Order: sequence, then C-alpha cells, then structure tokens
Amino acid sequence: MNQLDLHSDATISALFQAWASAGRWLLGYSGGLDSTVLLNLCTRAQRLLRDAQLPAPQLQAVHVDHQLSPNHKHWVTHCEEQCRALSVPLIIKTSDVISQGEGLEAAAREARYGIFQNLLQQQDDVLMLGHHQDDQGETLLYRLMRGCGVHGAAAIPAQRALEQGLLARPLLNLPREQIQRYASSYGLAFIEDESNVDLQFDRNFLRQEVLPLLRQRWPSANRTLARFAGLAKEQQQLAHDMAGVDYAAVSTKDARFGQCLAIDKTLALPSHRRNNLYHFLLNALGIETSARVKITEIDAFAHSASAGKQLDAGHYSLRIHQGRLFFIDAQALTGLPRIRQPRGWQFEQHTDGVAGEIQLVETGSDVHPTPQGIRRQRYLLGQRMPNAVARVNGNGKSLKKLLQELGIPAWLRDLVPVLYADIDNASSAPNYQVAAIPGYLVCDDYKDAQGPRLEWQCKDANALESADLA
Repeated sequence: MNQLDLHSDATISALFQAWASAGRWLLGYSGGLDSTVLLNLCTRAQRLLRDAQLPAPQLQAVHVDHQLSPNHKHWVTHCEEQCRALSVPLIIKTSDVISQGEGLEAAAREARYGIFQNLLQQQDDVLMLGHHQDDQGETLLYRLMRGCGVHGAAAIPAQRALEQGLLARPLLNLPREQIQRYASSYGLAFIEDESNVDLQFDRNFLRQEVLPLLRQRWPSANRTLARFAGLAKEQQQLAHDMAGVDYAAVSTKDARFGQCLAIDKTLALPSHRRNNLYHFLLNALGIETSARVKITEIDAFAHSASAGKQLDAGHYSLRIHQGRLFFIDAQALTGLPRIRQPRGWQFEQHTDGVAGEIQLVETGSDVHPTPQGIRRQRYLLGQRMPNAVARVNGNGKSLKKLLQELGIPAWLRDLVPVLYADIDNASSAPNYQVAAIPGYLVCDDYKDAQGPRLEWQCKDANALESADLA
C-alpha cells in the first residue's frame, strides 16, 4: 500500500471509503506537513463523493493551540488562511499544558485528545489524524525502549473508537517520503515546528538519529517495523479474547456495586493469564499507562486477601470484601443520589456524602429492588446515622449491625442511602427509625405489598459492563 498513487482519484476514493458514510470528518490540523496533506486529501475525497452525487461528510478542521512555541500565533494565522482558501471551517481551541511528571509531549497529547473527545458528539463523527508509517515505527521503538509488552508493541491502530465516534488514520500505511513528495507536487504550504529538532525529546531523538541510521542499514526498516506492529496487534487481540474468556469465568456481579472478581477463581488461573486479565481490566476501565499500577502489585494484593486494605490504580481503588476483588471508581463514591419518584412521594433529603442513584420501582419491574413494597408516606433520606435502629423480622437491631449482616462492604456503609421515618423533630430524637434500605429491605412497620419497591446502585456501577469487554 505504500506505493499508492495519490494523484489518482480512484486511489483517493479507496483510501477514504471506510469512512465515506460518516456524518462529519473532524480533522486534527496542526498546520504541519502530515495534517496539511491529509486536509488536502480529505477535500479531494469529499469533492469526489459530491461529483458522484453521493452524500459527503461535513469537513471541519481543528487546530489546538498549546501556546508552547513563540510562533504559536503565526501557526494559528497560517491555519486560518489555509482553511479559508479551501472553504473548510476551522475550530481553534486553546489549551494550557501542565506536565505532572509524564513529560511535556505526553501532557500536550493528553490535552489535545481531551479537546478532540469533547468535539466528537455523534456516533457518525470521525476524527482524522495524519499519522503515517514512519510514525508507526517511531512509536514502536519508543514503547519498546520503555519496556512495553505485546499490548504496547501493537503501536498505533489504524482505527479505534473514541468517545461517541471513531478515530481514523488514513495515512498510516504511507511512508513520510511519499507524503513529502505529494506536498511538493501540489505546492502545499505547511509550517515547521522548531521543537521537532530538539533532541531532548525522546521521539525527536528516535526520528532524527535512530531511524535514519536503521534505514541506512536496512532500507525497508519502516515497513518491517510496521509489519511487526501489525503482528503484535494480532497477538494483542488473541490475548484480549483469552482475557474475555477468563473474565467471564471469574467475574461476579452485585447489582449494587458493579463488577468484581472472585479471588479464589482468579488465583486458580496460571500467573500469565492472571496478568493478562488484570491488564485487560485496567484497559477496560480506561486507566492510562502513566497512572497504571504494576500488574505484580495487583496480583500480590489479590493473594493477600486482606479486607480493609486498598490499592490505588489511577482514579480506581482496589478493595477486597468477602472473597471478592473490587475495582472501585473513586468518583462513583461521591455525589448525591438522583431520585426518580412517583407522584405523591415526598422526601426530605439530607444526602451529603450519599452515593448512587435511587429509583422507586413499581412492583412487577424486571430490575432488582427491595423484595418488599414500601408504604407511601413522607420519609427522611440520608446516610448512616450513629443512633439509627431498625426492626426486621420482629427483631430490633442497630443500623450498623444490619448493614454488616446485609454484606455491604465497609467502604460503602457510610454511603448507602437510608430512608428514615420522618418523625417530628427527627434531628433531636434519641434514635432514628430506619424505614428501608433501598435495594435491600423494608423494615417491618413500613411494608406494603402493593407499594412500590426501591432500587439503589452506586453511580457508574456498571462501568465495566459498558466498557469494551467483547
């Protein structure tokens, strides 16, 4: 494919055919060589579709001004002029790049992709980026030098899901030399980022020093590296499929807390499959490599089977409870519950620190609420109170003991919403009377067989279900 004739209309149509039915092409446009050629090719592909009287995607360019170069304002002006000449709408976004130890390049990339993600609003949006075959080899070498496994060696994918839409790289199989020749033949104007020659950046060192030396010795080095990345991608998919099989065998789900792993079943797997499973889960949860806890630490934590401890992994926290390993999103343990209630219901809410979503469900629903209906009256909704008491199956007990008996993990007991009887001057009463714990039970004095039932689950409890586990 590296010998494609980019002057041919048939070649251009074939190059963009996979994304021809998109509603919008959003092009990451830095003003440099690669994105300038891609912009030109996109306008040609769009025109060919219209000439064939076929629907053509809307084309918009996006320039992210990181404000890192003294020439950044000139770059903005250049992009505006080029897009105006092509009648392509241009979106300009400014970002403040703050490195928190991952390096300036990585921080800028994260900021840029964050902007792109926010702009991908529809399922038929496609983000076009100008990565080419040389970039593939550069990325592979960079990751190998950082000690990556087969997952990292797969390097740059030609296409992947991103937010609501897709990220596509139409030029990925083309060498930079061919892209340069195309720009010269069409007289395309582009800018040169002066930081590209700064060898303090690892990627620049690979691009300027290492890859040229490799090509002197092995002229087909770029194609060979790209081929290796393709083979690694196949191995990555095989590992992904195997992890999916193991995940189905060892995962367990409590509808209120989300996904978790049965520790005994997990530890029964061979170590290489456990490591593959942990890697799979971290990817599914969107934990970035820079924030990724070591796989060996997760395995040691699972072996410890020590309740009450936690292991942080990015914005997730690993917890152990009753023989299960939970991957808990810290953000899921914050925020107020969202109440969906039938008419006639009244709640006085004292919900600071309560997590999740409460839904009142009419009897007969196919969800998993409390097994008993609840009487319609006014209730106080809040979190665990120190003097709360409950009457269940004729027995009085403290709310603390009740939560323990229900098997609610210790880290959730202060976050589980509780309905209290709305007695007069409740705040000064010696004991709060528990009426119900949504999703678990209704206390004796508040049951109504004909009443609606209450469902509760942590916010984002189903994050793993909606992740790419297929």
